[in-house]
Amino acid sequence: MESSSARHFNRAAVLDAVFAEAGVTRAGISGRTGLSPATVSRVVEDLIAEGLLDEGQQIPRTGRGRRSTFLTLGRGVGCVVGIDLGATTCRLRCNDLMGEELRTLRRPTPRGLEVPALVDWLAESVTTVMAESGTSRPLIGIVVAVPATVRDAAIVVRPARQLAQTEGAELGHRLGRALGVPVLLDNDSNLALVGEMATGAAVGCTDAVILTTSTDFDAGVAVNGEILRGRTGIVGEFATLPTGDEQPLRRLLSVDGILDTAAEQGVALADFTDLFDSAPEGPLGTLRRGFVHGLTLATSVATLAYDPQVIVVQGRLQPLVEQVLPELRERLSHVLPAVPELRPSALGGFAGATGAAFVAVQAARTALKDLGSFESWLSPQGTPLDGAGDARAEATGPTDTVA
Repeated sequence: MESSSARHFNRAAVLDAVFAEAGVTRAGISGRTGLSPATVSRVVEDLIAEGLLDEGQQIPRTGRGRRSTFLTLGRGVGCVVGIDLGATTCRLRCNDLMGEELRTLRRPTPRGLEVPALVDWLAESVTTVMAESGTSRPLIGIVVAVPATVRDAAIVVRPARQLAQTEGAELGHRLGRALGVPVLLDNDSNLALVGEMATGAAVGCTDAVILTTSTDFDAGVAVNGEILRGRTGIVGEFATLPTGDEQPLRRLLSVDGILDTAAEQGVALADFTDLFDSAPEGPLGTLRRGFVHGLTLATSVATLAYDPQVIVVQGRLQPLVEQVLPELRERLSHVLPAVPELRPSALGGFAGATGAAFVAVQAARTALKDLGSFESWLSPQGTPLDGAGDARAEATGPTDTVA
């Protein structure tokens, strides 16, 4: 008689094979997993009875025996949404559990909304991206990237000033109630790094750092394929590092910091994109040189602390980063014993939403294999925010210019 542990192992192995290959057959599952054809057939029939698998297209018979059919996820197996709630732009990505992108959505983040109104707006955005995807699959969970430290996958700490009202646990709690699904929160740089490791500029890397040069400055760190958070969740908060003039690093490497510095110095900087000129002179040149100095400091600290294979740079200032990369590499070659690969984001503004959707897919798959349902599938411990460095690219995310 099959033990409960054996049943659990066999069930997980069969589902893993289905997730790995769209339209796999019973024979294909047996070959992939090493399970006997009889065991595979028994598990498959149980999963079909539960509604987790469906029989698909029949394969023309080439010999004796039962006609083979492709197996697909059951029509009732739902989909997930990853949200990147940025200070200026919100991006959403809807995925099915095969990891395929169904739809993306990009909207300006509304300003000045208190949490109840912001949650209503987010819930409407999720409903919109689901409707536009054309899927009939139910929503089963959401992962939200926020520009803040996040504790216990639920509590927002020190958010960006444009989203200061999100501090605390109200955002995730209200959004979960509004949509009737589990909601997990994490830092936006952490999730952007997951996205880049899964299907972007850091594919194949287990040790990587991402620098977010956007409205604020932040970083995410992965070592041995796992996102590092630390005891209090502050790993990667390089923005507070003092520079040579005792100003925090965010003053050099964030849009808000650069605009604030320009205003204090009386520099006529109508828009931060003025710094994208190939060789600005005068005060603009000083601000640009400060940016390069800040990048040199941030990449040096990240390299010496974590020895990453690659450092990915993303955010609204990414075009400027791409311009100064040759100079940055030259500077680092003189101050570091080994210089990691320096790469612009391959996913653009959708890196965070891609990582959030990836995490949601992995969490839902784990729950499906372990629990047979999606209840409480997003718990603070054991969520697959980690291991993205070992993941294969499942669906290439959209690339856009960061707004």
